[in-house]
Amino acid sequence: MNQKIRICYIIDNLSFRGGERTFAQLALGLDRRRYGVHVVCSPGGHFVDLLTAAHIPVYPVNLRHKWNLAAVLPIARYLKQQRIDLVHTQGRGDPFGRLAARLAGVPVIISTVAMITSRYWHAPLGRKLLYRAIDRLTNPLVKQWIVVNHESVTALVTEHHIPSQQIAVILNGIEVETYAPTAAARQTWRAAHGLGPAQLAVGAIGKLTWQKGFEHLLRAWPTVQRQVPQARLFIIGEGELESELKTLAAQLDIEPGCTFTGFEADISAALAGLDVVAMPSLVEGLPMVLLEAMAAGKPVVASKIAGSLEAVTDGHDGLLVEPAQPEPLAAALIRVLQTPHLAARLGQAAQQTARQRFTVERVVQENEALYRRLLSRHTKTRQPTPTVQPENG
Repeated sequence: MNQKIRICYIIDNLSFRGGERTFAQLALGLDRRRYGVHVVCSPGGHFVDLLTAAHIPVYPVNLRHKWNLAAVLPIARYLKQQRIDLVHTQGRGDPFGRLAARLAGVPVIISTVAMITSRYWHAPLGRKLLYRAIDRLTNPLVKQWIVVNHESVTALVTEHHIPSQQIAVILNGIEVETYAPTAAARQTWRAAHGLGPAQLAVGAIGKLTWQKGFEHLLRAWPTVQRQVPQARLFIIGEGELESELKTLAAQLDIEPGCTFTGFEADISAALAGLDVVAMPSLVEGLPMVLLEAMAAGKPVVASKIAGSLEAVTDGHDGLLVEPAQPEPLAAALIRVLQTPHLAARLGQAAQQTARQRFTVERVVQENEALYRRLLSRHTKTRQPTPTVQPENG
């Protein structure tokens, strides 16, 4: 019987966001009869809880600091002890994992990068220089890159000089059936937020950071409120810009019709209660929230950026507007809110798109095929002789 392929995922685990979620999907979705899965990440949190409940080995190392060389050697020892065949890194886990895998002699290193250049934006010069130095040091160690939208291929080739043949596009996926809304969930969420039957709820969901573009949605809302007075806006999430955004809402005098709900654990319930989902992001890889909204059958108004363009066809399963432009955003929201048949058509098409293109099963299959192809190439390179004795056990 052939040995299992031993895979180790390495990620910072700052919170349970897109990277952690995708790695959880892979760790839980790969066939345990064929793969031995390990995870290295910062301790605690929902990500670790999911893995532990599934009896997946987790090696806790503090990866929360951007550059902590002390973490590299313990990870390398763990990889060597477990005889790992393939390391797959993401986020702040990239530099730690790449260096540790190299020290441990791991033959295949894969790196997923959701947003290629975002870490260079909104950062002091010293930090930008540090990030670039880290990239120059560790990028050559990567055998294969994974990106979640096609625009990122161009960015990796032109800005980071990665050969295009080393880059694979694997779009994100979600548990589509989880987001099918129910009448009971809709009624419960709307009642909890004081919504009457005639009111329309527009929601924006995500961490309150600059990249999400919530400022532009708030600036669009006075126009929406004048044209559709029965509409209310819900900002669902928490983050460092919360106080600043609330101050802006007060300055725009939209507070009665704009609610900051804070963090909500059950996004499927929130989506059930909403009528329209707004995504005014400035930069995204391929946002899970967008896919969740589509799976819930909600009409989406999103910025015309790389991540949204991978999922939404303008006018078919959503509306796309130029980023950082409140006026076109307001016009698109008004159009959907005032045209029920358009909202219904967009929502139905969005749900069909999500079910056809953005499943977890497809994500697992595409990653697995990539793993096997890379390991097969390595085996042929390292063991060119035609006969290989099978392992026992």
